[in-house]
Amino acid sequence: MDNSSDQVRAIDESSLRQYFRRVLEVSPGSGRKQIRQSRDRISGRLRERLLLAQGEERERLERAMVLVNTAFDCLSNNERFTDYFNRVNSGEIDVFTPQEMPPELGPPIKPPPRKQAERRQAHTVERMERIASLIADAVRSAGAEEAHRQTKTDGKLPNADVFYETIYDVARNAGRRVKKEELAEAEKSGKYNLDDECINELDAVIEDTAEIVAHKEYDRLEYMAAQLPPPQAKNKVTALILAGLMLFLVGFYGWYAMTQGPVMVQKAGSGSANPGQIMPNSYDSTQTEVMFDPGYSVPPLKNLNVIDKLVSTAGFAGLCGPPSDPSKAGATSFQSGLKSAMAGNVNEAISYFFESAKFDDCKAEALYCIGVLQAQSGRFDEAIDAYSKSLIKNPAFSQAYYNRALCHHVLANSLLRAADNELKEKCSRHLQSAVKNYGLALRVDPRLSQCLYNRAWTYYLLGRNGDAINDLDAAAKISSMLTAAEYNRNLIINALNPGANVPVAAVAPAPPVGPVGPPGP
Repeated sequence: MDNSSDQVRAIDESSLRQYFRRVLEVSPGSGRKQIRQSRDRISGRLRERLLLAQGEERERLERAMVLVNTAFDCLSNNERFTDYFNRVNSGEIDVFTPQEMPPELGPPIKPPPRKQAERRQAHTVERMERIASLIADAVRSAGAEEAHRQTKTDGKLPNADVFYETIYDVARNAGRRVKKEELAEAEKSGKYNLDDECINELDAVIEDTAEIVAHKEYDRLEYMAAQLPPPQAKNKVTALILAGLMLFLVGFYGWYAMTQGPVMVQKAGSGSANPGQIMPNSYDSTQTEVMFDPGYSVPPLKNLNVIDKLVSTAGFAGLCGPPSDPSKAGATSFQSGLKSAMAGNVNEAISYFFESAKFDDCKAEALYCIGVLQAQSGRFDEAIDAYSKSLIKNPAFSQAYYNRALCHHVLANSLLRAADNELKEKCSRHLQSAVKNYGLALRVDPRLSQCLYNRAWTYYLLGRNGDAINDLDAAAKISSMLTAAEYNRNLIINALNPGANVPVAAVAPAPPVGPVGPPGP
C-alpha cells in the first residue's frame, strides 16, 4: 500500500478491517476473546525480538508493536475504529504496509474452504444430535403422560388398539412440534447445513421413538388388564331371563309343596321307601367347576388326576452376568451383589443390587436380579413387583417376563384345589396373568422353548387342551432336549381320547431347566 494521500483517501472501512485482521491473524467474525489472545501472542513474540534488536530493526519492531495494539483497539471497539478510519482518510496518519511486519509475523495463510466446510458440517452434526435428543425426550414424555391419563380410571381400561393408536399419535405430534421449533431456530442462526437429509433423519427419530413408546405403554396396559378381576356380566336381557327363571322355580316349588307334599309325607310315614323321592345331593368340593374368564373354565378337579403324572414346569431364569463395562455407574455394587448371591448371602446381595439400581446404567439388570433372589426365597409378590420395575426400564427383557409369569404360575398352583370361591378367583387371575406374561416373553424371544412348555401347562389347567398341545408341539420342535414336552403331550391326548393309545415313555423324563440368565448390563 502506498502512503500517498490519494491512495490513503481511497481506503474504505472493509479494506481497513481486513488489513487489521491480517495483522492479528484472525478470521472475520472472531470475538473479542480470540482477538485479544492473538494480540497477546504476537506482542509476546515482538517483545522477545526487541530485547536483542538495535537500530533500524528496533524501530521497525516498535512500529509493528504499535500497529498490533492499534489493530486490536480498532477491531474490538467500533468507536476507536471509526476515529482511526477518519484520521487515515484525512491524511493525519499513515497506514503501515504489511511488509513492515517481520516475515514470521506477516499475513496468515487463509484456511482452505474445505476446512471451513468441515467445521460447518461438524456444527451441523452437533446441532442435529441435540435436536434429536430433545425430540426423543418430548416423544417419551408425551406418550407416558397420555398413557397415565387414559389408564387413570375407575377400574376400567381403554380398548387396547385405540389406546395404542392414541399414544402413537400424541407422541408423534409432540416430536413434530419440537422439530419445527428447533429447525426454525437453527435456520435463523444460519450456521448449519440443514438439508433434506437432516429433515428425513429427524422424521425417522420421531417415528421410531413414537413406535417404541406406544409398544411399551401397550405392553404395560396388557399387564394391567391381566391383574384385573374377570369382568362381570352386565347383560340386562340375561339378567331378566335369569330372574324369570328364578320366579318360575319358586312358583313351581310352592305348587309342588302344596299339592304333592302331603302325599309324600303320607307315603314316607308308611315306612315304605319311595323310589321317586328327591333326596338331597351331598356336596363335594372336588367336583366343583372353577370358572375363569368368559369362555374358559378349569375342568373339574376330579378329572385332573393325570396332573400327578405330568412333568413339572421349567424353573426360573438365573441371575445376570457381570457388567460388560466395569466403569458403568453402579457396576461395583452389581458385582458385589453377584458375589454375595453366589456365597448364599441373599439379603446382603439384595442390598447391593438395590444400591446398583439407583444408577440408570445397571437399573434394569439389578432389579431383575432382586426379583430372582426374592422368587428363590418364596417371596413371589415382591419378585413380581421387582420384575415389573425392571421391565419399565427395559421393555425387551424376555427373562423378566418369563420369571414374572412363573411367579404367577407358582402362586396359582398353590390355590388349584381351594374350595373357597374367592381363592378360586385369585387362582384364575394368577393363571391368566401367567399366560399373558408368557406371551410377552415369546413376543421378545419366540424361540424360548421353556416358555412355550410352561404356557402349555397353564393352558391345561385352564381347560384349553388344544392350546396346550400346540404349545407342547412347538416347544419340542424348537428344542429336541425337551423330551418332557412330548411326554406331557401324549399324556394329555390319552386323557382326552382313551382310545388313542399314544405311546408314553415308561419312565418320565427329567423336568426341563429354565432359560439361562441374560448377559450383564
